[in-house]
Order: sequence, then C-alpha cells, then structure tokens
Amino acid sequence: MPSLKIRINRLYFPICSFASFAIGSLLQGQIPSNPVVTAATPSLEAIAAAANLSVHPGFALDIYASEPLLANPVSLTFDEKGRCYVVESHRRRTSVYDIRRFPDWLDTDFSFNKVADRADFLRENLSAGNPSIPKQFIVDRNRDGVFDWKDLEVESERIVVLEDVDQDGMAETSRVFADGFNSLVSGVAAGVLVRGDQVWFTCVPDLWLLKDLNSNGKADQRKILHHGFGVHIAFGGHDMHGLIMGPDGRIYFSIADRGTFVEKDGKTLVNLPHTGAVFRCNPDGTNLEVFAMGLRNPQELAFDARGNLWTVDNNGDGGDKARLVYLVEGGDSGWRLGWQWLPNMGSWKNEHLWETRETNQGNYLIPPIAYVGHGPAGFAYYPGTGLQERFKDHFFLADFPGGIRFFKVSPEGAGFRVPHHAEYLEDNQPDNMTGKLLWGLSPVDVAFGPKPGIYVADWIQGWEKTGKGRIFRVRTANSDPSEPNVFNQLLEGGLKDLSIKELGPLLSHPDMRIRQETQFELVGRYEPPTSSVVKVLSGAFNLSALDELTRVAKEGKLGLNGRINAIWGLGQLIPKYRDTAE
Repeated sequence: MPSLKIRINRLYFPICSFASFAIGSLLQGQIPSNPVVTAATPSLEAIAAAANLSVHPGFALDIYASEPLLANPVSLTFDEKGRCYVVESHRRRTSVYDIRRFPDWLDTDFSFNKVADRADFLRENLSAGNPSIPKQFIVDRNRDGVFDWKDLEVESERIVVLEDVDQDGMAETSRVFADGFNSLVSGVAAGVLVRGDQVWFTCVPDLWLLKDLNSNGKADQRKILHHGFGVHIAFGGHDMHGLIMGPDGRIYFSIADRGTFVEKDGKTLVNLPHTGAVFRCNPDGTNLEVFAMGLRNPQELAFDARGNLWTVDNNGDGGDKARLVYLVEGGDSGWRLGWQWLPNMGSWKNEHLWETRETNQGNYLIPPIAYVGHGPAGFAYYPGTGLQERFKDHFFLADFPGGIRFFKVSPEGAGFRVPHHAEYLEDNQPDNMTGKLLWGLSPVDVAFGPKPGIYVADWIQGWEKTGKGRIFRVRTANSDPSEPNVFNQLLEGGLKDLSIKELGPLLSHPDMRIRQETQFELVGRYEPPTSSVVKVLSGAFNLSALDELTRVAKEGKLGLNGRINAIWGLGQLIPKYRDTAE
C-alpha cells in the first residue's frame, strides 16, 4: 500500500496552557474541571502518526480530531447536526479490574449471579492488607489515607461532544456531555446512540437514557432504564456495547460474557449471568427482551440494508478464531463463561462449537458465518452514500490492533457466506475475504458521519490508557474534504418540513439512514382513525401517514428498498393501530 498524504489546512499554533494541563491530567487518570477544550489544529504527535498509516488505493486521510479534544476513546457516533459523541474510558485497568490479574478471586467470581454479588465482594475484599491484590492496584485515589472500595469511585467514564464549528472537516471544540459514571461496579463505558435530544449510553451495569433539552451539548436529564449488566469481574474489555436503533424502532445493544441479571418492579426480566447476549427494548426501556445469546465478546452490532443483524465475536485466545455472526432472533451461539478456563476450552473446542457449519458439531446452535479479523472492535455497515459504488453492501470492521477491514456477505440457503474477492488480493490477504481500508493503528470504532467517508476512532497503542486519542476520516481521494453530505441537511430537521406526499419517495433514498428516518417520521405522524377523519373533513390534510406507507408497500413503484421500509413502518404502527381499534 502506498504511504498517504494527510490534509492539514490550518496553521499550527502552540497548544494553549489549559490544553497542556488537560493532557497531563488525563495521563494521571484525572478529569479536568473545565468542561470545554478548544484546539485550532491536530497535535504534532497525531500529524506524525497519521503520516505513517497506510490507506487503500484511491483514498485520502484527514485528521478529524486529536488530543487534547479527546482521550482514551472507546466508541463514537454522530447526531443529525453533525456533532460527534465520543465515549471515553478513564477507569479501564485502574478502577475496572481484569480477573486475570486476580487469580485467587476466580472461583468466587464464578459464583456471582447478580451485580450486587460483585459489589458485596469488592466492599469486603478491597484493603491494602489483602495479599491477593497486586501492589499496583493499591492506590488511595480519594486521598482519605486508606485503600478501600471507595477508591474505585473516583475515576469516571464520560461522553464528550466534538464539533466542527467552521464546517471544514475538522473538529475544533470538545465539551463534556456527561460524566459521573463512577460507582463501585461501573465498568468501561462502551456504547452511545443519539437521536434528537436523546442519548442512549451503555456503561456496566446500566443502560442510560440522557437528554440534552436545550441542544447545548450537555446532558440535562439522565435516567437508568435498566440495571444489572456485568455480573462478573471476568476479562477486561468484556463490556456493554453495540447500541444501535433497529428498523423496528427499537434499541439493540450487547453485553459480553460478564453476564446479565435484570430485575424491575419485583420481576426478573433477564437471567443470563454466565454468557454474552444481544438485547432489545423500546426507546423508553420498556419491553426489554433477549434477542440472541451464547456470545463471548460482541463489541458492536450492525444492521444491513435488509434488516439482518450482525456482529463479529472475539475469539478466546485458545486456538479459536474471531467469528462473523448472523444474529437470529432466539439464537444461541454456544459460548459460556466457563469454557474460558477449562482444559482446551472444553466443549467449545472439543465439539468445535466455535466453528462454521461445515465442522460445527453443535446442531442445537447457530454457527458463525466465517472467521474475520483477530481483534474485532467497531463494526459498521455502509449506508449507501459517501464512498465509491464498489463498496455497496460492504461491512467495515475495526480490527484491534491493526486497522479497518472491509468485506461483504452473500446469501446462501437460509444463511450467508463471505465470498472470496480477487480485488482484495492487492492487500496481501491470504484468504482474500477481506480488504484493508486503513492500517497501522489501534482502531476501536468506525462510523459514517456528516461528511462523505468513514470515521475511525484510534486508541493509539497497547491496552493501557494513554490520555490521548484520535479520530481519522478516510474519504475518496478526489473528493472535496469540506463537502457536506446532502442527507445531513434532511436529517437536521429537513424531514419535518416535508409533507407526507413528499416523504413517501424518500423511503427509497440511496442512503439507508434517510430511508429509516423517513420511515420513523411517517410513523410519528400517524393519527388515530377517529381524529384523522375529523381532520380530513375539516380540510386539514388529504393524505395520512398510514395511507402513504400502505401505498408504497403495495405498489412497489419505489423498488425493494421503498417497499421494505414501508413494511417496517407498518409493523411499527401495528400496536398503535391495535390500541386505537380497541
């Protein structure tokens, strides 16, 4: 691959004194009290690092943001205004433990069935005199003169919002959106999803709903929708991830094999304490249910254009491989926490439970589709605009450490396969199943954002916190780096200005994000039949959202995409229509 040229279109100025303080504080695990950081240009280290990365032929690389605007990034997403929400970890490996560092605790950890069990254990066992605690973890962070469980309630996970104020393709400001996620049992925050003024956030042991009511980039309200994720200490990095909104209008997310036990109003909603799973619920948290289970560490989720749900599950470092998993509702992929510690990983390897269908002996399981990558982290599906046409129907995977891979799947019977592609051979992939878009970094997430191309969050190096972080944008080489995406103008309130008749054709828009938001807009305009009749008679409007969704679904003039999104929209309306009819 050729070495790349990066775009820096601003003069470089020395970082301000506060920014220097911010970096120093983050390196020490502290969060600066000032919630806003401004930087006129990427750091010199980021510029030097970018120059050493390799990019796929035909692409260029931009630095969207770097330290001091962000530190220790874990995941990212964009809102309809083009602002970037970044989840930062300041607890990893210091206030969040890895059971491999505490071998004497392993048997007790296996016995936990609820998050409360883990909390009780830590309160009882965290003391400077406990010989099972390595010396590097005995730190008096709250400076009260003793080391105990309260020292795990100092460092906090947080969300920051980056903004490209002058719309030139680079962020200049960073603001703390929310912090204070520092309870005794808080894990590494690892998921964020934004729609309007609502921000969903996953941080063991909780699924949060945060709200920015005045659109100033700061959470004004916060609520725990569900509590009970992350029963075990288990492996570091096995967290709560993957927030994404499905085509059914529900929230989907995942937990690794640290397990889940959720209770609410005296009822047990989920009892899966010893395996990983994917969940879904309504945006307000109601109707929580297990979608799929038996996963080890599914970092991210991605829906394709047909509504199929996918993840790439991490291997157990025991000779098994990372696996591309087609998530089937009610499916079980076979992993249980105990496999990690048995000789030869027990039945996981002896019965080939991790293998694809050709050799998998667990006929009661859903086998993986293929082996992809070595350290799956971020995962995204190409929405249909912003890159070259050849990337239609492709997935993009952050492979940690290494870079960004791309690949596609093809239907095969009731399942799928990952076909071999001769075009990927230029990347020296021996199995020519994946290509390399960007290589030579430690990527933790990938996302499609406000400008053409794909955004990549870089942890930078190793597994320890560095107090630094970067976001790169990979775009087509001959594109204008400051060019806006047309769809963003529609997402930022534009859809609300369109009539129902004007919305209908957008159900077949080339960008699946527009299709989905149009579907949701029409669903949101649904009127109960009685009030609709009154409005028609009064001349208030001539076409209902239900009529338009039905027309597009029946006629098929807008193609397959239009029909699919219309049908999904009708599916969302079923409970509303049923309630009205009753």
